[in-house]
Amino acid sequence: MVCAGGVRAAHAWDFGAGIAVTYDDNILLYSERDLFAFRYRLNPPRFNLETTDDLILAPYAEIAWESRSSRPSSVLARAVVNRYATNTIRDNFEYLLQYRAWLSRRWRLTLAGTFLPSYYARRYVDDDLPVPFPELPRYRDAKYRQTGAATSLEWRPARAWRGQLGLEYRRRDFLGDGFRERDENRYALRLSVRPPRAGRVTARLRGSYGRALARTEDGDEAGGPPDDPDVSTRSVAGGVSLEYLARSVGPIIVLRQALDFESRPYTTTDASDTQRFGRSIHETDLDWDLALGISRNWQISASYAITWQRLTGSLSNIQTFTDAASYNRQRVSIRLGWTSRQRQAPTADAE
Repeated sequence: MVCAGGVRAAHAWDFGAGIAVTYDDNILLYSERDLFAFRYRLNPPRFNLETTDDLILAPYAEIAWESRSSRPSSVLARAVVNRYATNTIRDNFEYLLQYRAWLSRRWRLTLAGTFLPSYYARRYVDDDLPVPFPELPRYRDAKYRQTGAATSLEWRPARAWRGQLGLEYRRRDFLGDGFRERDENRYALRLSVRPPRAGRVTARLRGSYGRALARTEDGDEAGGPPDDPDVSTRSVAGGVSLEYLARSVGPIIVLRQALDFESRPYTTTDASDTQRFGRSIHETDLDWDLALGISRNWQISASYAITWQRLTGSLSNIQTFTDAASYNRQRVSIRLGWTSRQRQAPTADAE
C-alpha cells in the first residue's frame, strides 16, 4: 500500500480466498472389518453414513493486516467451510485467528486460536443408552465441539538456521448428554528445526510430546460398574520433510515429501477397561506435495497422503471383531489459492 506522495503506508491489508478439493477413501477412519461390515450391510444400525469415502470441498476466505514498523506484526483471520458431497452429516466450519510479531531481528512470537463449533466423529456403542428391549442395539451419534489455542516462538540464529518451539492446547466437548467421559483436554509441546539450505533442498526436522486427558470418569449412567473406555493417552511423535525448489523463476515449482511417526499409548490403569488397558496406537504418515506458483497472486498445488494406524495390545472380544483403531487411509487433494499480496514463492504445505 502506498500513500499520496509515494510514501509507503505504515500498515497493509491483504485478502485471500481459495478452495481445496479432496478425495478421502476412509472419512471416519474405519478398520478393515468395519469397512467389510458396512459394505455387506452386516450391521446397518452401526453406521450413519451413505458411503465410507467421500469428496470434500473446502472453500476458504481470509483477511490479514500487517504493520510496516521496525518490528512488524500481523493479524490473520480465516474461515473454512468443509462440505461433503455425499455424507453431509460431516459438514463443518473452522475458524482461525492468528497474531504474529517480531520481538527482535531473530525472534518471532505467534499466538493463535481456533474454533470448530460442531463436527461429526462416528456412531459409538453406548451400553448405558436406554432402549425398550435389551436386545435392541445401543448406538449414539457422536458430535463434538473443539476450541484450541497455541503459541510458538521462532528463532533465527546465525548461518540460516531456523527453530521453533510451540505449545498447543485443544478442548474437546461432546455435544449432548450421556458421554461426558469422552470430554478431554489435549496438550502438545512441539519442536522443529530447519538446517541451512543445501542448494535447492530444504530439510525440516520435528518432534512433539503430547497428552490427552479425559476431564471426567465413567460413572455408568445405568448404575453398574464403569464400562466405557478411558480416552486418556500419552504421545511421542517425530518427523522429517524435504522440500526441493525445482524451478526458481516463473512458474515457480516446489516439491515436498514428509514422513511422520507417532506412538500413542493409552494411560488407563484400570485393567477392566479391556478396550484401552495395555494398548497403544502406532501411526505412520507419508505425504507428497507439488506446488506451482502460477503468478505472483495465484498458486495451485496437489498432494497425496497415506496413513497407516495400528492398535496393539490384547484385544477384547468386541475389539477382536471391530478393531476400531487400526485402519488405512488415503487422500488426494487439489488446492487453488489467491491472495491480493504478491507471493515471493509458492509453498507445498497444506496450511
